Amino acid sequence: MSISRYRAFVRTAELHSLTRAAEDLNYTQSNISHMIQALEKEYGFQLLERSKSGVSLTENGSRLLDTMRGIIHLENKLSQLVDDIRGLHTGTLRIGSFSSVSTQWLPDAILYFQDHYPEVEIRLLNGEYQEILDWLDQGKIDCGFITEAAARKGSFFPLVRDEMMAVVSPLRHEETGDCYPVRRFLQEPFIQPYKSHADDVNHLFEQLNIRPQVRFRVKGDEAIVALAAKNLGVGLLPKLYLESAGSQVLALPLCPRQYRTIGLALPDRYEHLPLTHIFIRWLREWLEKRYP
Repeated sequence: MSISRYRAFVRTAELHSLTRAAEDLNYTQSNISHMIQALEKEYGFQLLERSKSGVSLTENGSRLLDTMRGIIHLENKLSQLVDDIRGLHTGTLRIGSFSSVSTQWLPDAILYFQDHYPEVEIRLLNGEYQEILDWLDQGKIDCGFITEAAARKGSFFPLVRDEMMAVVSPLRHEETGDCYPVRRFLQEPFIQPYKSHADDVNHLFEQLNIRPQVRFRVKGDEAIVALAAKNLGVGLLPKLYLESAGSQVLALPLCPRQYRTIGLALPDRYEHLPLTHIFIRWLREWLEKRYP
């Protein structure tokens, strides 16, 4: 069936490897190779360049890739609609997420969801906001957790407000009050993130019309915590991440208090799958129990 060949081609192109595509799709490498060769024979031109380092798309393969993704997506939707009509819920739900949601929410949320839908396979891809948006555009995921500051105009489903916290050294416990005045970012050395929640931080400062005194630019929330713990500067991190940061730093609410909104981004280019809507409904129910 052509759809199997399309899946073989798309996953090989995405993973740049026949072996990894075979493992992902539960085929042998020989099966994957034969399916792609059958497509190339049918179309009369080469789709992939093979080399010792892996495979890459030819120009013609690149032109076909997105259309094949769309066909696979519609086939998935048809299958899920049929199951929905029959009262069954099976299939695969592919979710993109950033690290704090992946560690703090998803283990319990997915367990809660699969208690009710045990036949649904969950595939989780972890990445930065921009990667998640790119995966949505490419049809690699069905929905993705991002924040409103990073979201594009279009399908964004808000879920929870997550408070932004100033992160300072425990050495400063005697001088800290109940909150950290936002104007202090104008005077104190600030630890600026490169990626991760950089969109949230930049958006917050733009809203407050504040230009912080940037002393360090780092990649990774762990680096922000480590530098702040040594009293080298002040960081700004979301409360959800700090739930797992331990007691290395003092986390202070800002005054006035500031928040980011976490939600789900949905694809603009493809119709939303029935499983996506079901997952959102059950996720909201789970979040209402966690954040009553």
